[in-house]
Amino acid sequence: MKRLKKILAVMLAAIMVMSMGTCVFADDDPTYSITITGVATGSHTFSAYQIFSGSVGSDGLTMGDVEWGSGIVSNLTASIDETDTSIYDALKAITITVEESQVYPFTSDKTASGTALTSAAAVAAALAAYSNNSELADAFATVINSYLVDTATATVTGSSITASDRTYTYTISLSSPGYYLVKDTTETLGSDDAYTDYIVQVAGKAEVAVKSSVPTVTKSVSSTASGTGSDATSASAGDTVYFTLMATMPSTYSDYSTYALTFHDTLSTNLTYSGNLVVKVNTYVPQTSLESFTEGTIYYTLSEGTYTEVADTSSNPVSSTTYYVYTTTTVASSDGGYSVVASSSSITDSCSLEFKIADTNALKDSNENAITVNESSTIVVTYTATVGTGITAGSAEYNTVKLEYSNDPNDSDETGTTTEDKVYVYTYDLNVYKTDSSEAALSGASFTLYKQVSITAFADGVTYYTYTEGATAMTAVTDTASGVQRGTDYYVKVTTASTSEVSGSQVATFNDLGEGTYVLEESTTPAGYNTAALVKFNITAEYSGDGTSVTSLTTDNGNVSAVTDSTSTLKTTVVNNTGSKLPTTGGIGTTIFYVVGAILVLGAAVILVTRRRMTR
Repeated sequence: MKRLKKILAVMLAAIMVMSMGTCVFADDDPTYSITITGVATGSHTFSAYQIFSGSVGSDGLTMGDVEWGSGIVSNLTASIDETDTSIYDALKAITITVEESQVYPFTSDKTASGTALTSAAAVAAALAAYSNNSELADAFATVINSYLVDTATATVTGSSITASDRTYTYTISLSSPGYYLVKDTTETLGSDDAYTDYIVQVAGKAEVAVKSSVPTVTKSVSSTASGTGSDATSASAGDTVYFTLMATMPSTYSDYSTYALTFHDTLSTNLTYSGNLVVKVNTYVPQTSLESFTEGTIYYTLSEGTYTEVADTSSNPVSSTTYYVYTTTTVASSDGGYSVVASSSSITDSCSLEFKIADTNALKDSNENAITVNESSTIVVTYTATVGTGITAGSAEYNTVKLEYSNDPNDSDETGTTTEDKVYVYTYDLNVYKTDSSEAALSGASFTLYKQVSITAFADGVTYYTYTEGATAMTAVTDTASGVQRGTDYYVKVTTASTSEVSGSQVATFNDLGEGTYVLEESTTPAGYNTAALVKFNITAEYSGDGTSVTSLTTDNGNVSAVTDSTSTLKTTVVNNTGSKLPTTGGIGTTIFYVVGAILVLGAAVILVTRRRMTR
């Protein structure tokens, strides 16, 4: 597929080293090449087009007899907006701003009424005259792209890897000197890759370091709104979990006139999107014309990609230094520049949600102010989901995100994707066993489990409970009008339980439990036994570095522990002791005991007298 793109302004200095010429190598060295270094992957294809040709002076720097090169169509005419247009007429229409005045570089008198330049040499001279104007480079490239031939002058697909930074090097061999445009003509890119900028370079033994950078995306999850996100967490059925998606901008961000991002987010089957969407932008914003430091504001300087806090702000800023302030700005939820797609019929792939930003440069805050986005920015998306039932205990419910992003600074329609980032949500089971003091299984018991919740107000329709150490039952909160009391822990019932006898002494199983503090209550006690005291415990878990497995499942109560060799199920045994036997009326009374006792005493006396007589 033919790809026509713009030469970016950052290449202007490399484009125009001409005064009726450019930097080439002398004709006595017939070997010409352009070496491209710093490419992210080894699967690119680069094509070179000769824009200008000419003879080379003895100094190896001056190019004479400049003509259009073999990479430009021979008739110098192209169809633009369905009209056949000469390259000179197209160049004539270019206008740039020079010292607040409009200039037409490719006309005889630099005005709109001037006549068009009509030779390659004149065009080269005009470019050299404004070699520091990025606006001109961009406009010139736009025109030239319409006049390139279909077949490149030379192409390279092979590469070699640089061990030090794991980037790739490509070398294009050329048969003649000249001024060349090098395009990244890779047909299909893989994940985490981007097209390089156009390169304009003279052909000698030239070496060009390119910038090919892509954004990154991460996903984290937490069981609390204020918690630090990680690769894994656990939650109970009905709980809310908090997801954070974070995208960094590429180092080549300034090369793009528009930059689109779409977060393709996938929730597992047992998680349901519940909203609470917030989008924020974190950026180091450059401070222009800074004459003094503002008290209380933290300033940074930038060196080799690292922002360093300014330690001393007591003196005035150094005029030659650019200072930055780190800002966090919330994107307006309405007309702020992003949209969320949660309907499966409107989603372009198999994900659950799409958070779309058509152009990061167009993001606005709630006051409709433009939000600064640059290569230092991170775009942070947070939202919540509700945990359902049926998650297999100890097995990972994984959730993913991948980022679709603009990957070609020369074509706004081109996009790439990152590899997926995954996070995991776990649940656990609790098996309850019932025995008497001799460890014999008891039937007829039932249990209720309560989980501690963090609240700032009582929700309508929810019954809350409090715990008292040593008690046998939780206490329902009856006075909600007074509000939540500071220092009081509140609990709600856990409904995911099977209270029928499972096998032997196992009488209940509570499913879909997350980490947190719980209280187990014996709500029905076997007849003739005392109700057991409440059992309070806290479940904690540890996970592997990537979150793919549970490495430890423990509690702070020695009577509640993990099943042997299990990181998915906990167990506890509740022991019931028999009650006290109290006296009753209507029985045989105590007379019989007195009669039997008297007989025994009398019998003992007879035996004693008999033995004494026998000894005499």
